[in-house]
Amino acid sequence: MEEVTLREGVKIKRWFQDVDRYHFDFGECSSKLGWKQWDTDQDASYYGVWVHPEKLQVMTYAEGDVSLLTCDDREKFREELKRMADFYGDPPPMAIGYDDSGVKTEYYDERYMGDEDAMHTQQ
Repeated sequence: MEEVTLREGVKIKRWFQDVDRYHFDFGECSSKLGWKQWDTDQDASYYGVWVHPEKLQVMTYAEGDVSLLTCDDREKFREELKRMADFYGDPPPMAIGYDDSGVKTEYYDERYMGDEDAMHTQQ
């Protein structure tokens, strides 16, 4: 059953889908279709967030519960991304390396924040 909620400038569809997040990673939210994974420290086989800059959409998957937000315009989309960044906090490192002396280095992927000219890294 699909539920639709309207918030000023944002339409939210919610439904249940009995799959894991990889269904979205390699299917309907794949980079081939214009989606970008939006990393959080909660990412797991049962949780994920993706954004589609051209469609002004955000897809969230949590243990089968799916939410698709569609923003009316780019400004609302940026506001949603800012709200998400405030809620989730800094992204986790995409990789961690150690040199020969044991010094740890964290590497971060750039988190899309709605700016078409640049990607942003939050740390």
